[in-house]
Amino acid sequence: MNSPVKEDNEEMLKEQGISPGLIRLSVGLEGSELQISDLERAFQQL
Repeated sequence: MNSPVKEDNEEMLKEQGISPGLIRLSVGLEGSELQISDLERAFQQL
């Protein structure tokens, strides 16, 4: 079943140039080693 809310949201994201394959990276105050290890773990799951 298609939800009108989901369809509206998908259309809004498309209008904003946000595709389903987009990778969002949020960088905080952690050290670079922690950020690199987090990215490595995430990419291993792709």
